[in-house]
Amino acid sequence: MEPLTNEWREAVLKPQFIFRFMALLLTGFMSIRYLHPVSLYWLGLNPGPMHPVDLIFHEAGHALLFWAPPLLHALGGTIGQLAMPLALVLAFGIKNRSLFDASICLWWVGQSSADCAPYIADARALRLPLITGYTGAEAEGHDWEFILGQLNLLTSDQGIAAAFLWTGRMVMVLALLIGIACLAHQILSARRGWGGRDVR
Repeated sequence: MEPLTNEWREAVLKPQFIFRFMALLLTGFMSIRYLHPVSLYWLGLNPGPMHPVDLIFHEAGHALLFWAPPLLHALGGTIGQLAMPLALVLAFGIKNRSLFDASICLWWVGQSSADCAPYIADARALRLPLITGYTGAEAEGHDWEFILGQLNLLTSDQGIAAAFLWTGRMVMVLALLIGIACLAHQILSARRGWGGRDVR
C-alpha cells in the first residue's frame, strides 16, 4: 500500500476541501427526510430546515408576477422556488465552472421540487397549514388547489405530486453522486502526485 503523500494530506486538510466535505454531509443528511418512504402529508407537516429558504423565493415569485393573470400568478410561487436554485446551478456550472458548487445547487433544485409535492397532494384535502397558520380549507384554498382546479386536474393531484417528489429525489441523488465524485477526484489527483490541484 502506497504511503500517503504530503500533497494528499494537504489536499484533505485544505479549508476548501473540509468545507465541501461538510456541505456534502449536510445535504446528504437533509436528503434522508425526502428519500425516506413517508407520507406526503407528514412531509408537509415536517418540511425540514430548507423549507423557510424555499418559502422566501416562493413568495418572491408571487411578488414578481403580481401583474400576471391569476393562473400564472399562482404558479409564480413554484416557479420562484425552483428558478432560484436552477439559476445558481447555471451560474456556478457555466460561469464559474465549479462542478462541486453547481452540484450543491442542483441538490437544492431537487429538494425544492420535493418540497412542492406535499402541497400539490393537498390540493383537494386542504389539510396542510399555510404561511398564515390556517389550513387550506380554512383559508378557502391555496396555490395548487387553484392551479389544478383551473386546469381541471384536481383529481390528478396525487400523481402530479408523486412526479414532483420522485423528480426531486432523483435530482438530489444525482447531485450527491456528482459531489462525491468531485471530492474523490480531488483526493485521487493529490495522491497521484498532481500537486493537489483544485478540482472544480
